[in-house]
Amino acid sequence: MSHNILITGASGYLGGTLLARWKSSSMPPYSHLYALVRTPEQAESVKQYGAEPLFLDLDNHDEVISTIVDRKISIIFYLIGVHSARRQLTLLDGLAQVQQATGQQVHFLQTGGAKQFSSHAGMPQKGSFADTDPRIYDLQRNTPMPQNIMRDTLQVLCDVIDRADTLGIRSYIFVPCVVYGKGEGFGNKISIQDVAIVRAAQKLRQVYQVDLGDPAWPVCHVADTADLYIHLLRKILLGEDIGYGKNGYYLAASGFLPWSKMYEALAKGLAKRGVVDHPTVEQADEKALAQMGEALNVPGPVVPVLLGGNCIFSPEHGTRKVTYQMLANVVNGMAWWLTTTLDPSPQFSSFETLAYIGPNDMGHNIVLLGAIKAGYKILLVSPRYGTIGQARLMKETNCTKLLLSPATSTSSQADALATEVPNLRVWTLPDLPSLLDTQHPPFPYSKSYEQAKHDPLVVVHTSGTSGLPKPIVWTHEWAVAFVHQRHLPPPAGFESLDATLCNTRILSLMPPFHAGHLFASLLLTLYCGSTCIWPPAEMPPTAQTAAYMARNVVLDALWLLPAQIDELGGDERLLDIIRQSGVSTAFWAGGSVLHPSAEAVSKHLRLFSTCGSTETGMWPSIRRAGDWDPDTWRYMCFHPGAQIRFDEQADGLFGAVFEKKQPPRGEMPPAFLIVAQEEEFDTKDLFRRHSTLGDVPCWTYHGRSDDLQVFQTGFKWHPVAAERRIVAESGGLVQEALLVGTGRTEIVALLELSQEKEVQGKLSEVLDAIWPTIEEVNRSAPVYVHISRKRVVFTDAVRPMARTAKGNVQRSQTVKEYERQIQNVLLDVHLTQTPY
Repeated sequence: MSHNILITGASGYLGGTLLARWKSSSMPPYSHLYALVRTPEQAESVKQYGAEPLFLDLDNHDEVISTIVDRKISIIFYLIGVHSARRQLTLLDGLAQVQQATGQQVHFLQTGGAKQFSSHAGMPQKGSFADTDPRIYDLQRNTPMPQNIMRDTLQVLCDVIDRADTLGIRSYIFVPCVVYGKGEGFGNKISIQDVAIVRAAQKLRQVYQVDLGDPAWPVCHVADTADLYIHLLRKILLGEDIGYGKNGYYLAASGFLPWSKMYEALAKGLAKRGVVDHPTVEQADEKALAQMGEALNVPGPVVPVLLGGNCIFSPEHGTRKVTYQMLANVVNGMAWWLTTTLDPSPQFSSFETLAYIGPNDMGHNIVLLGAIKAGYKILLVSPRYGTIGQARLMKETNCTKLLLSPATSTSSQADALATEVPNLRVWTLPDLPSLLDTQHPPFPYSKSYEQAKHDPLVVVHTSGTSGLPKPIVWTHEWAVAFVHQRHLPPPAGFESLDATLCNTRILSLMPPFHAGHLFASLLLTLYCGSTCIWPPAEMPPTAQTAAYMARNVVLDALWLLPAQIDELGGDERLLDIIRQSGVSTAFWAGGSVLHPSAEAVSKHLRLFSTCGSTETGMWPSIRRAGDWDPDTWRYMCFHPGAQIRFDEQADGLFGAVFEKKQPPRGEMPPAFLIVAQEEEFDTKDLFRRHSTLGDVPCWTYHGRSDDLQVFQTGFKWHPVAAERRIVAESGGLVQEALLVGTGRTEIVALLELSQEKEVQGKLSEVLDAIWPTIEEVNRSAPVYVHISRKRVVFTDAVRPMARTAKGNVQRSQTVKEYERQIQNVLLDVHLTQTPY
């Protein structure tokens, strides 16, 4: 029997967004959707979202019961409030009668709030409780609450659970946290949490913080919060046995954020708008709390409960374990979808290219593997590249079909590409939860390895460090060569660093379309026994996210980018969370890190660097056998079997070159399966010799040969260390620095200011602030690369430096973009120096 569903609170912030996202959610079948309304205007609004308006006085017991029974409503989402349980108990009585009359299982979802788990509400201040913890109900029922407002709320939630259990109804407690973002519904579009903070600050003309220390609170975007409501409903409609009753708590959180960060951001924003007098945050005393309470209509002692505290609640229900059996099933589903939706099917003849753009989730792997079974090849396109870069990749692979995830599908994106790619056709894939939740018939694939080894596995693209990205086709043979290098036996007295990445649980914060992430999420998992963990798709790839994941999921190792190492090393609190969560190892790829940051991380974790590229895969690395050396992060020792030669180029810099030698066991390095006709492959990566372990040299990564500046005078200089120093010692003023000298006689500094600083002060004042650092750089650099104040160019806020997929600056593209400004600066300097 299909369900009839009632949603209350459809005009609110959460309920409205839930209703707005309903139609595009690919919901399993149900009969009717009703939305509780109070006015004719609301009735017309809910109709636009496919809901039937329902006028109902929730305080009229008999009317509520008869309405539920007459319409056979079997699922109720209650999003109105938790100050009293009277209305909810009436709704539960109505559901019980429907269940008795129809024999259908009925469901009731109550929205609560994370404040009930605050340190200010009497909850334990040590430890953390997952939303799957069986002790949550008893903790809520029995913990003495210092404030009546929270005691009443907890009793409401417990009363709902108890009554539902007595009546045989499945109840669920949905726990929003600090929800942010613009609501998508027809009614309230603003978070009440933000409103409360602003109201309190407005009354006092000052933003106050209510906590000592730096407690953190879970946060989640309103769209993601609504999606969790939808995900729960999908599970209910599919008849899945999810947690309910005393085991049915669900925290909607995508990360944790210190209250201090929220208050600092609000203080700056409110000061700009004249709401408060100062862009600073002050500590609230009893007098300030009393005044804040007047603004919020609560006693002063209750204010910290509403606007602060440390939350002991963490989301575990939100994680999803995908077994290989589940992966095989969803890949079958994707293969069937591709072959039945796209016309015509290539049937393993042409391996037609399909481009895919999606969010940071495992959809990349699913569409990749499904395409292999269906006879296509997938081009994984970075959403960070502009239309020109994306279109070039598609043209070079003869791709005229674009697949979009429903989570990122936008007509503007497709329309922009259609102007650059002739005959482009676009499809939106089924959403990932529905694919995972459906049982699909097996899709046949009968090729042996020998038959398939030259077939394409996937089309990835280079980072675009030296220009626009280039497509690279990995074959199944390339993947086998990559795996072989992970299992090279180390020389006597050494251990394989690659073995650290096998049979372990890795959180990868690399972009999922990037080769580095595919190493972790596809090759190391399928062939080396590892498990890859994805963070929630909407979470930014930061050290804060790594700490959040470590706190909520069992992790052994972190695969990070240099910026994340730098962030982690600068935040002792995040390091403590990660270390105490059991993470033992962190490693990075993609560039150099700040030494103080790496030093800090290496005191807590086994830290090392890996090297690799789209063409070469990861370079096999080794370390001295025995206890872990905390200085391992400072250098890399490459396996002698990697077939890498180091050629000196300039000033102690060596370029790494792969040589095509027939190895003893017959497997070629992966690079020569990409450039099969070449005898050498120049990686364009530069190193300095660090030391020697026995007969094995050790190297420190220095940068790319593309970064090497070659002046008209013939002098050469590598600027990366100086650039990173300017950024690191600028006091947060400079976000990126490029020192440009190639083809010129003098150096020009191209500086991109941090977003927070772009509109503050004059550029001359900014230059004054950072000039001591530039003088220090000058003192440690050759005379011919000294930076002059007259040879500094600031980038335009609307034209930021071009970035690669990994977030690194594209030097050549950025220099090309600012060539006129660079030439003008040099011309002005020369004119002022020319005598007339």
